[in-house]
Amino acid sequence: MPNQTTDRNAVFDGRLVAPALAAALVILIGGASYRWLDHEINSTEPIRLDRPLSDLPLNVGEWKGTELQMSQRVLEVAGCDDYIYRRYTDDASRRQIDLYVAYAARPAKMLGHRPEVCYPTHGWTPGEVRKESLTLDDGTTFEYLIRTVSHGERPNEKMVVLNYYILEGRIVTNWTDFWGPKYRMPNLSRDPSFYVAQTQVTANVPIGMAPTTVETWVKQFAVLTARELVAFFPKRAVGSEP
Repeated sequence: MPNQTTDRNAVFDGRLVAPALAAALVILIGGASYRWLDHEINSTEPIRLDRPLSDLPLNVGEWKGTELQMSQRVLEVAGCDDYIYRRYTDDASRRQIDLYVAYAARPAKMLGHRPEVCYPTHGWTPGEVRKESLTLDDGTTFEYLIRTVSHGERPNEKMVVLNYYILEGRIVTNWTDFWGPKYRMPNLSRDPSFYVAQTQVTANVPIGMAPTTVETWVKQFAVLTARELVAFFPKRAVGSEP
């Protein structure tokens, strides 16, 4: 005669084992998912473009470029995924212009690394900011911001700064365009087309020269580079999410 107590225990154990295994599996998967999510949210591993920014041409019209380096501390604060920092020289006139382009596939990281924040942090006093527009050779126009900054400790040291952002394929001038919740979310899919790129075209103002003269050079250079910069970055499909 079968042992009823033994059979009942076997049934009881069988009914418990499957749910217990399922619960353990859920916990394991949940733990692994949490670790992956935490890693992605806090990751400093760059999200790469199909082509690095270093592929942008060193020669722009009559301007010849050389690579400049940024300090590791500045790069850590900037949190960008790629950048170029170059000095372009027109040999005929000896004029020099610096071009800085920073790409961030986690757009909110760019909020703390915009001219309104960076220049005062490094001792520069920003002047009046003007929004203006330029026309490219194909007839299209784009807006930008321009200002003259002066060094707090060396007032005669001045610099013209022209800047704009390329946000998912379109030029914008307001940092608030990538300030909202959408752009504060982590780019979990590591989608390079979910991005903002900051462009700064700057030039020192020689002592005795009017800043408006230097503005002319800076604007001319911005016209030469804007279309190629916009074309370089990916365009994001309307309504798509990372």
